Amino acid sequence: MKPKKLKELKSLTIKNVRGIKELELEFKLTPNIPIFFVASNGAGKTSIATAFSSLIRKKSIKLTHTKKKSDYYEENPDNSPKIVLEDNDKNTYIADDKTNTISKSFGIYVLTQGIKIKGTYATAGGYRTIPPIKLVSNINECQNYDTVKSEIYKNIEDLNTTWCGIEKEEKDNTLYAYLPNPDKISNGERDVLIFYAKLLEAEQELTKKQNILIIDEIFDYLDEANIIAAQYFLTKMLEKYKKDKKLQLFLIILTHLSPDSFKSYMFPTRTIVYLNQQKHGDTYGINKLLRDRGKCDKKIKDLIDKYYLHYYPDNPLAVEKNQLDKYLKTLLKIDIVNRDDFYNMAKTELRKYLDDTKYNYNVAFVCCGLRIELEEKIYMSLKSEDQKEYLDKHKTKEKFDFARKKNIDVPDAYYLLGIIYNEALHLDDQCEKLIPIGDKLANKVIKNIISKCV
Repeated sequence: MKPKKLKELKSLTIKNVRGIKELELEFKLTPNIPIFFVASNGAGKTSIATAFSSLIRKKSIKLTHTKKKSDYYEENPDNSPKIVLEDNDKNTYIADDKTNTISKSFGIYVLTQGIKIKGTYATAGGYRTIPPIKLVSNINECQNYDTVKSEIYKNIEDLNTTWCGIEKEEKDNTLYAYLPNPDKISNGERDVLIFYAKLLEAEQELTKKQNILIIDEIFDYLDEANIIAAQYFLTKMLEKYKKDKKLQLFLIILTHLSPDSFKSYMFPTRTIVYLNQQKHGDTYGINKLLRDRGKCDKKIKDLIDKYYLHYYPDNPLAVEKNQLDKYLKTLLKIDIVNRDDFYNMAKTELRKYLDDTKYNYNVAFVCCGLRIELEEKIYMSLKSEDQKEYLDKHKTKEKFDFARKKNIDVPDAYYLLGIIYNEALHLDDQCEKLIPIGDKLANKVIKNIISKCV
């Protein structure tokens, strides 16, 4: 008899919560395996956390709406919120202002950056204090309490790298820990201790057959040592749910830092989803060109770099054009094989990006157009006797450095944007770099910087 397949979540839709008008995500979320939702700041991560927080122990979505704060989209309660989850068995779970079948089917716990970083401080005798941390609720109902308490105490002492002691107290059927006041403990030390305590609290809350744990930007503000420590306790928690055949835990980690960029992420299995789910199709062949040009003859590669991927005022010579055409026709759509047509397409896509709000642009071509335009601007600023030497420089940074030596004002932003266009113009085999690059392009601040530069 085949083992029963674990239920997977495959899509999430959120409407009218905080900064989200409508967000539709498709993914494969397997029980007990973390999934990372990656997006730049302001792209909706905290809105997702808020959406799920509004469901906890509620019969319908309950968003905050006061004079000081509103969690409705555009702070307008007439914008009715809605959350929809779908699993791989085609079951749909819905929450809106009238119903909440999500909480009926899932235990939910949201661990937010705001809880751990800001805390809620009171003043006592002139000193700030951190409120007591709840380690175990309902002691009388906790199985093997003495063993559990002993393990918690040991973990707390291991995590406590301060010279201050951490007091523990059993009160009103609850086990509490009292951290030193914030003036005697670093933010990092406090953060990882509170994170561990919140995981304990989540474990006590998430006791349904299916459970969702959302962690909002906790890892983004820890140093590498504490990231490893936090992950250790998180993996221990996942192991408990794996061993318990009756429970499933769906773990969603919200972050603005791609896990692929940090060696400190130790989860052996994980899934990464970018909230900017722009399609990165290759209708022009540009992705293939950027990916494969390093595999061709070096002379052809150098000609592609010179005439297509950097600014160059003249078209290829006849002999060079014949060599290029023969190769480029195997990669590019025929109507952009010509160098001028390629430039025009790159600049068109750059303009579409600057004018568009729905991601209807080609990320690779936007980056090509950006580099070409920046290099052209500096070229046009140079004296004619310096232009040839500028063009002979192989890298954009070298061109800009040369121009600065010639007393040309090259804005620092031109260098800064190289982080984006250089990545796109050196693609990996699967072109997966385009996903985080597209996420960066979608950032409003970056878009504003680009618009000022071109």
